[in-house]
Amino acid sequence: MTKRWLIPLVGAALAACAGPKLPTAATGEVVLTIRGQVKHGPFFLQRSDLAGLPRAGFRAVDPATGRQARFDGVALVPFLARKLEAVDGGDTILVVAADGVTLPTPAGLLRQYRPILADQVDGRPAPLQLAWPTLDQPGLTADPRAGLWWLRPVVALELVAWERSWGRALRPPPGLGEEARVGAGHYLLRCAACHRLHGAGGERGPALDGAVGRLGEARFVRRAQEHAGLPERVGAALQRREEVVAQVAAFVAASDLAGPLDLDEPVTPPQKPKDRTQPAGR
Repeated sequence: MTKRWLIPLVGAALAACAGPKLPTAATGEVVLTIRGQVKHGPFFLQRSDLAGLPRAGFRAVDPATGRQARFDGVALVPFLARKLEAVDGGDTILVVAADGVTLPTPAGLLRQYRPILADQVDGRPAPLQLAWPTLDQPGLTADPRAGLWWLRPVVALELVAWERSWGRALRPPPGLGEEARVGAGHYLLRCAACHRLHGAGGERGPALDGAVGRLGEARFVRRAQEHAGLPERVGAALQRREEVVAQVAAFVAASDLAGPLDLDEPVTPPQKPKDRTQPAGR
């Protein structure tokens, strides 16, 4: 798996007519900040601002509670297309939670499943959260990774240029062995949302720069296997955790030796991996 499946709405969607301006001053209680490489930004939205944005709703099962509820809120795809305009190569939307977890959402997931930033649950105000229509889209329940795509409370959307940010920092170095190459995909899927490497990633957990070198590979693997959040992030249906952790350790060690991608280095687009976001049976 490579970085390419992470690139969401690009070009035409984010360069569409921006529509009415969003607030650029932080007044009152800000529930959502929109920052990064977006024209006229950053923007600071209060809860009252959310009511004027494109909206949608659906019933869904929250994977954290297992409870079915009605979620209503900002329709993410129309909002991005109508209200934001990318600048300086901005092509990737990062969804940021209050605890530092940062999710780059795949294009296929956004366009196919059409998630929302829900601000109401069963008709009552709720912390802003990235919610997915699990009852309408059976593919979401079939994918063991889908529970990781729910975030709450969401505090920011950040527009970045993938090749100059996460792509530059997390691109697999050339000449990797098979274990480290596979580990690069595991790292992006399971680790990057919470941990930074070469300055890219989430901030819920510690940065992993130099971690394998400091701890030694065996100790790094042992600590990772003891990670409280590892079982759900690995997903038993995908691969055994021991294999995943060893492959991630091999990638982190190789990435530390190589450093981040040189911006002047030409990038050859990797072969597009098989899309695993399609619903079962399709």
